[in-house]
Amino acid sequence: VKATLAQDINQFAEGVRSKLAIKIENANLQKDIIKEGIRLADNQRLLFLTEQAAIARELGVAAAASKDLTATTDLQNTKGLLRSQENGLSLSVTSSLPFYMHGYKAIEKEKALILARAPEDRLALSEEYAALQKEIFALENDISVSRFLAARKMIDTDDPTQ
Repeated sequence: VKATLAQDINQFAEGVRSKLAIKIENANLQKDIIKEGIRLADNQRLLFLTEQAAIARELGVAAAASKDLTATTDLQNTKGLLRSQENGLSLSVTSSLPFYMHGYKAIEKEKALILARAPEDRLALSEEYAALQKEIFALENDISVSRFLAARKMIDTDDPTQ
């Protein structure tokens, strides 16, 4: 009976170890997918910023067009925010002004900041990536296998006459 129990525990522990390894491998693959998604999103944003900066430069819009324009935008944003709060909708606020009206200086600064980000910083912006890192850490530090093996050792040293 002891030998059978020890063998069953060994097999179960090995199954748990294998299951953990598969979960870790899948999580690491998911991390790669997230990294690629971030890379593609950054490239898309950089292309958009490049085009908008070119339009702003062509039109001679170096900074936000004027104080009146900024005030109008702020008023529109506030109205949009209040309207979305009343309706219980998302609090995202959009302006009806074209993006290039921010001015090429601001647009090019955003572009430079994106390009200057370290890869770790890009990943730090992703909540999904952080959650996946936590999951991998938990899986790698799972002690269930060692507990099963400790139980097996108890069975080996246990006196069946008691």
